[in-house]
Amino acid sequence: MSKSSQGTDWLTLTEASALLGIHPITLRSWADAGLVRLFRTPGGHRRFRREELLAFMEERLPAPARTMVPAQDQTLANIRSELGSSPIRQAAWYTKLSDEQRVLHRELGQRLLGLLLQFVSRQENANEFLEQARELSRQYGLELAHAQLGSGELARAFLFFRRVIINATYHPAGTSAQADADGVRLLERINAFMDELLIAALDHYDEITLRLQTAASSASTVQTVSAPKRKTRAARTPRHTTRAPHPRRK
Repeated sequence: MSKSSQGTDWLTLTEASALLGIHPITLRSWADAGLVRLFRTPGGHRRFRREELLAFMEERLPAPARTMVPAQDQTLANIRSELGSSPIRQAAWYTKLSDEQRVLHRELGQRLLGLLLQFVSRQENANEFLEQARELSRQYGLELAHAQLGSGELARAFLFFRRVIINATYHPAGTSAQADADGVRLLERINAFMDELLIAALDHYDEITLRLQTAASSASTVQTVSAPKRKTRAARTPRHTTRAPHPRRK
């Protein structure tokens, strides 16, 4: 493969699956089934052409979705613009996240966006993308539990994410009755997808939070018990010894 071929036009399995918003295992199975063309490097690594992946997505997108949902790159740009004008950094739940958790928050958000675009554009096998999104949402809920966010703050985080996603992805096309009906169906699918994410994140959330709090409390108790104690010397009680009487000499 030439040096120019290794530029942005060629994507690794991980990069290609991120572009499509699917799991790498799913893309590998599609490639093995001949649905997506791949190229192999001399070392045996899979490579995918960006333009062919975009064409593949275009073929599988129904016409209404193509006109109402922008491409993923454009959607990400819309989301960044939305985030730039939103007071997210002042949100109570966001200030509790560490820098590492904020990076994970952005990465999971991008992956969930890709899965959403695949979900709303598929007429078949859409639940495959929904299930992957549920699993990511459970991971997200676990991370927020570790950040000691309450279930109410978790709900606020998801409501914020829902608003940003809808504003960035839902763009009704035209004013005809058919376009209006298609727009309603698309919005219903977006809302159904987001509802499932919130349910998945809240599933066992209180139980996980309680478990983490109990573990932290137990660790604190162990540290208190194991702390060295100062020894106090007890007052010595004088011993009274009774001597045996000496035998009398006769």
